Amino acid sequence: MKGKNWWGIFYRIEDCIMYFTTFSVYARRMGIAFVAFSIMFNHTHATALNETKQRITLFQRQVGVSTAHAYNREYGREGQLWHHSYGFSIKMAIKRILSNIAYVFNNCVAGKMNRSAIENRWTLLAYYNNNNPFSEPIIREKCSRRMERALKLIDLSYDNDEPLNYALQRRIFSGLDRMEKLQATDYIVSKYNFLDYESLISLYGSFEKVMIAIDSNAGAEYDLEDDTGDHSCYMKMLSITRQLFPNLGKLNVEKLSDEQKNQLANAFKTNLVVKDANIRKFLHL
Repeated sequence: MKGKNWWGIFYRIEDCIMYFTTFSVYARRMGIAFVAFSIMFNHTHATALNETKQRITLFQRQVGVSTAHAYNREYGREGQLWHHSYGFSIKMAIKRILSNIAYVFNNCVAGKMNRSAIENRWTLLAYYNNNNPFSEPIIREKCSRRMERALKLIDLSYDNDEPLNYALQRRIFSGLDRMEKLQATDYIVSKYNFLDYESLISLYGSFEKVMIAIDSNAGAEYDLEDDTGDHSCYMKMLSITRQLFPNLGKLNVEKLSDEQKNQLANAFKTNLVVKDANIRKFLHL
């Protein structure tokens, strides 16, 4: 799925959590086995096994409508969020399937966001047999009351088959310190994790062989349009935006004035090696 006009969507971790948990809820409802997943700044990728185009189209439509509604409500915007059509490609030969899986996982590497796919939280690779790859383990008996409350709210939302929209996230993270927020984020991803590691491993023989194959082969995808190139520039532009406008809070670039957008565009060009097309995507121009 890609943003309208390749516009940016995932400016905050809250955006990723909202999308990821929505994706998880619908994958579980429909019983779809996904073996690869990634979230980029303005698009996402996923690979499912043994599915029909009709079911995947329905799944994408449901995720698209649900996430657009939550996103628009949070940022006070109206209209289209996602591109009107979703990319879809069927692979039959095992070689092409493995190449596609490597491609999906390595999007963050190709985009210069990470050195290895396992370093990126949203590939879910780091969560194989590890519930807290980016934080300290949670010891429930030693949790603060606010942390225990957050964990119970996550559990309740999952049990109720409910995505974590922005309002729920505010309740979950309210009052948590930095370490607790990292732990709660890992807990969310582990709880809602939909990646079918068993099916993924069956294609390679072991998880170690999965990682060797992914790290040694970037993969390829010739049937789908993609936003290739340096995606680390978007995080650099976000950092500059926060420096220039520290009181913005949740960033909605569509609510920025023309003067603010021009100020940001000039700052990006002065401080970064960045293409005009990337600036337009970041600022929704």
